[in-house]
Amino acid sequence: MEPGGATGGATLKDLRSEDKLKIGNLLRELARAQREGQQATRERSQIAARLQAMRSQNDLIEAAELRGKFRHSLQLLKAYQERIGHNAEPPPAAESIAEPPGAGAADEVISTLPAPPLDPAQGPARARPAEMPAGSLKKGA
Repeated sequence: MEPGGATGGATLKDLRSEDKLKIGNLLRELARAQREGQQATRERSQIAARLQAMRSQNDLIEAAELRGKFRHSLQLLKAYQERIGHNAEPPPAAESIAEPPGAGAADEVISTLPAPPLDPAQGPARARPAEMPAGSLKKGA
């Protein structure tokens, strides 16, 4: 059998010069396409590696931002708790939350009145204004 195969033994030598040029151009185009394909594969690998690095960097940045926001939230929470803690402390003994300002004046007035009688039979006779301390009842007041 001849090197041309089953087609009847045609070789490159048997082709016209135009066909030889076409085949040469096709082979050059094939070689160029293979080189470009290999270059594209390398570039794709590089881009994938850069993308992965950027994603990792982005994850680190987001984690740092979240830690910062969390720290800030904790500081706000601590400040709020301290403020609540200061407001929740019992007032000094001289002050009372239940008594509005000026309520102590009623206690002063009551302490100037004479004590009620122990015996109900002595009731009205004992609580006369003449027995009250001087100045406890003022006209026009």
